[in-house]
Amino acid sequence: MVHIKDYLRKGDDLISVAAGEGEMEYGEILKFLKERKPYIHVTLENTVNENAVSAREKIEGIYRSL
Repeated sequence: MVHIKDYLRKGDDLISVAAGEGEMEYGEILKFLKERKPYIHVTLENTVNENAVSAREKIEGIYRSL
């Protein structure tokens, strides 16, 4: 299982946000998973009911584009 996290920079601090909602670049990570572990489970960190669907759609969109 892989845990995917994301963040936003606020001054000198990093603020955790839902996966796909921040500044993290997922291209290389998802490319590796797609090529070598296409059936691995991925947990999207910091998701709640209000952002879970959009976070999943963003990560899936990146994955499909590779």
